[in-house]
Amino acid sequence: MASYRIEGNIISSEILDKIAKGDAGKQAPKDFGLEPSASLRDEIARAWANAKDQYRIFQRRRETLKEGDTGASETRRLWMLPFFDFLGYQLANATAETVNGNSYAISHRAENLDGFPVHIMGCNQSLDEKPKQGLRISPHAIVQEYLNLTEHLFGIVTNGSQLRLLRDASRLTRLSFLEFDLVQMMEEDLYSDFALLYRCLHASRMPATKDSGDTSFIEGYHQDALDAGSRIRERLSKTVELTIHEMANGFLQHPANQALRDWADQRPNAGEELYAWMLKIIYRMLFLMVTEERDLIYPKPENEATPDDKDKHRRRRSIYYDYYSIQRLRRLSERRQFAEERHADLWKAMRICFRLFSGNSYGMALGIAPLNGELFGSHALGLLEQAELDNRTLLTCLRRLNYFENERGQQVRVNYGSLDVEEFGSVYEGLLEYKAVVENHRFTFQQGTGRSSSGSHYTPDELVHPLIKHSLDHLVEDKLKEADS
Repeated sequence: MASYRIEGNIISSEILDKIAKGDAGKQAPKDFGLEPSASLRDEIARAWANAKDQYRIFQRRRETLKEGDTGASETRRLWMLPFFDFLGYQLANATAETVNGNSYAISHRAENLDGFPVHIMGCNQSLDEKPKQGLRISPHAIVQEYLNLTEHLFGIVTNGSQLRLLRDASRLTRLSFLEFDLVQMMEEDLYSDFALLYRCLHASRMPATKDSGDTSFIEGYHQDALDAGSRIRERLSKTVELTIHEMANGFLQHPANQALRDWADQRPNAGEELYAWMLKIIYRMLFLMVTEERDLIYPKPENEATPDDKDKHRRRRSIYYDYYSIQRLRRLSERRQFAEERHADLWKAMRICFRLFSGNSYGMALGIAPLNGELFGSHALGLLEQAELDNRTLLTCLRRLNYFENERGQQVRVNYGSLDVEEFGSVYEGLLEYKAVVENHRFTFQQGTGRSSSGSHYTPDELVHPLIKHSLDHLVEDKLKEADS
């Protein structure tokens, strides 16, 4: 299992793959400050050996920490400062900086990168939780806020276990970062992941000055990821259209679905009703793909959780992903032998997965709280709740949703965990263009007027955010003035 993960749109898995292979540009020895004749692979191997040695020293010292000790001094002195030195950073202790009346106590600055912020916490401190004493917000939030308010475009926060690259993201409403799990990397001997980290986060990748962020190598990778995201949006919208068309006809043509065909014969608007049910199936699938890949169904237990609670969490998570998840069906879609027309068990399995998230209590035994929303309502799929769909149709559609074709004609797996709301907004907008009809038991799309007549358009985040802020800021301020704020 890889020791890195992507949250938000800071970078894409496709770009990381290119960086790992040295195909992303700016990956020559001279781009890292080496002699043109030097070997970058040898340099990475040397840094890896040094990091392994330093980690062993740090681990021995970590084992002697007393309960309640943050380990900040040991993490910085014995592990992270040497580690960043191997990556070309010249770090120095920093004093707190006040911005807009708030203090930002970033622990270190890179002197060779115009004060590039690197915030190093102790190994026993969480990046996402507010400390019991001292800081007003979490270490991650401190760095993110600081980037949003200053000229620095990128920054790093770490506790010696997780290392995250953050980018100015003042418009975003959820976390956005590239994270490497250093403990997993070192203890599982994941040299290839370290090589990726080196190629992606070396000091030469970062802005040399505060005002040169737009021309830095890492920003170039970020922009490449956004361009790839635009291509994915175009492809995803078309794929969803094809998936709806194929699945709807799969239902209409299945021999066991005579009741569905009889219903279609009697309903003048059968196409629109069937289309509405199909949209709910597609959006359920997309919702669960994103939720599963972001690990939101079973987030990591709190540090204070008991061993029994952690064991229960692992067992529930394993049962869900091995037997019920959309992820399981996506894996099956990549194995052609399961795509058989004569079987229809996988659609039943998908319905059971959907049921775990319905307003009833089916998922409680697995620790899944019901969503209680219309999307997963018990009657949201109409007649399709009881209809049959052959495995070949379902798995073909899932496989189509799994991959997109890049500019080289290669099949690249879609990283749903990194898709943002813009991707789904574009899908929604595209689907409004069509009117669905059923004729002679065949489902087809025709050009419609739903979008223009209803004035329905997806509003980008950068336009929505100021409106929300303007509407809610004064309400929040008034609430904070109350005694029970």
